[in-house]
Amino acid sequence: MEYVKVLLPSLVVGLLFWYVLRAILRADSTERREMDRYYAQLDEREPHARAGDAAPPAAVEQASTETPGGTHGTRDEGRPD
Repeated sequence: MEYVKVLLPSLVVGLLFWYVLRAILRADSTERREMDRYYAQLDEREPHARAGDAAPPAAVEQASTETPGGTHGTRDEGRPD
């Protein structure tokens, strides 16, 4: 009976640690699975939205228009002279 009294706290803490770690790992794997499913649905709806692809057509069209004054725009176009 003495051994049970000595080992019981360590066993309880060990089981608690195992349970918490298991919950964290399961939550992570579930999140990864859901994110993969979300990105797959996003690719089905908008194939151009994948990472590494060209910008969406609206953004390309907007970027190709000239700014007033005949320049193609700079980083400082909004700053006062």
